[in-house]
Amino acid sequence: MLNQSLMPTAKREELTVNPTGWHNKRLRSGYLYNRSHLIGYQLTGQNNNWRNLITGTRSLNSPEMLHYEDDIADYLHQSDQHYVRYAVVPVFKGDNLLASGVQMMAQSVGDNAVAFNVYIFNVEDGVTLNYADGTSAVAASQTAASSSSRGSAPTATNSDQGDNRTVYVTPTGKKYHFDPNCRGLRTAKSVETMTLSQAEADGYTLCAWEQ
Repeated sequence: MLNQSLMPTAKREELTVNPTGWHNKRLRSGYLYNRSHLIGYQLTGQNNNWRNLITGTRSLNSPEMLHYEDDIADYLHQSDQHYVRYAVVPVFKGDNLLASGVQMMAQSVGDNAVAFNVYIFNVEDGVTLNYADGTSAVAASQTAASSSSRGSAPTATNSDQGDNRTVYVTPTGKKYHFDPNCRGLRTAKSVETMTLSQAEADGYTLCAWEQ
């Protein structure tokens, strides 16, 4: 049962748990995998709890799961009397280490402001995943950009992209990046994605290389 009282008030700490099937790699569009919270951090503050983390593709984590998590968070923020029954179930086939997807179920108490039961596939465009162990084969169009192209950042300034634009952050850094090949990320050991609005809410600011 979720309530405003469970929501975190501190900035999220670095994730250090490697979930099962964690074989990450860098694609042209960013890193393939995120350490995906089943119950989102913004809802309970659960972070390095290995029981609450799976290896999820970047698309699974954001925007797919984040879209539903934001709906719940918005509802809870409206009143401390709002409650939501919530469950997220990872689906593993046989002895697979990588989940095939997640089922997300939510129902607000006393009304239908939040009500969904959805299944989200753990997939990424241009990548063939081996669900047995988490390894992957990447199409040529998704391979990481060559070093000669790392200095050019995408414009990513189209206003109709809004705050849902994807940005790249490091768990221990304070900057966000539109370009996954930004010079500011070259030495990063771990890179994660989130929306621009989420990054700004967490106190991240735009990398100097992209200003």
